[in-house]
Amino acid sequence: MSIVRRRDWDPFTWVEDLFEDLPFTFRPLFAPVRTRALMPAVDVYETDDSVVVEADLPGIRKEDIELSVLENRLTISGSMRREREVSGEGYYRRERQRGRFERTITLPVEVQAEKAKATFVDGVLTITIPKAPQARVKGRRIAIE
Repeated sequence: MSIVRRRDWDPFTWVEDLFEDLPFTFRPLFAPVRTRALMPAVDVYETDDSVVVEADLPGIRKEDIELSVLENRLTISGSMRREREVSGEGYYRRERQRGRFERTITLPVEVQAEKAKATFVDGVLTITIPKAPQARVKGRRIAIE
């Protein structure tokens, strides 16, 4: 008997499907599986003089986003609100999440938090934070003798 790996099998999808099939009494035990949808996806990259963080926050207003930098950690938090409540209609599937979210990202170098700038365009939050002067020191190549 040989073991065959399924490349299309995703453990997160499997757990979510299991969650859908569980009785209501067991659902609170698996609540963290559903809240991962509230975590914004981020890209973090470094340029010569700054660190840039881009976060996808579709459907969120900029007034509902809070940013803070402490030491070399950037925290993005906020809330996803439901603009309208639907009453009297039967849902067949409800996957769009609402609620508070918070994500803390450890930055790769020391930064100047007081000079950070943020823009929010078309659901993408871009945060640019200049590097601290000591973080800009370039390394040098060492020859082996």
